[in-house]
Amino acid sequence: MDTVMLVEFLRARLDEDEATARAVQDRSAPFDGQWEADSNTALRTANGHVLAHLPDGRPFKPGVLNHLARHDPARALQQTTALRAIANVHGRIGSHDWEDWLNNEPDARKRGCLECGPHAGYNGNPEGWCQTIRLLASVWSGHPDYQQEWAP
Repeated sequence: MDTVMLVEFLRARLDEDEATARAVQDRSAPFDGQWEADSNTALRTANGHVLAHLPDGRPFKPGVLNHLARHDPARALQQTTALRAIANVHGRIGSHDWEDWLNNEPDARKRGCLECGPHAGYNGNPEGWCQTIRLLASVWSGHPDYQQEWAP
């Protein structure tokens, strides 16, 4: 199992999600990517700019706009920040955070998780990552680069 690939995969997916959220040009200032559903007819920024609507005022399928509004760019950025923080809590024993592992810091490859402890949740693989890191990466299990041996 290539554990370096696991954290590189996780970091790349978080970077992609953050870049996608930051690339949205929705004219939402000063609300910075906060969206709202206007019933089933329109998706708007918090300052009222219409982002999506169907011709002739037809409604969207139920739940579509609420889902989009719930996962607006502001939330996506908060989520990537939180997931990175969780990953940092579950860094390797002997390292300051999971980025140390990627940067080959001298003590970063010792066995164990800073939060879970030595060998916790590694299914007999001392070089593996804890269950938490595996769960975070599993969000992208449908991605072509995801490897099934990383599954929690």
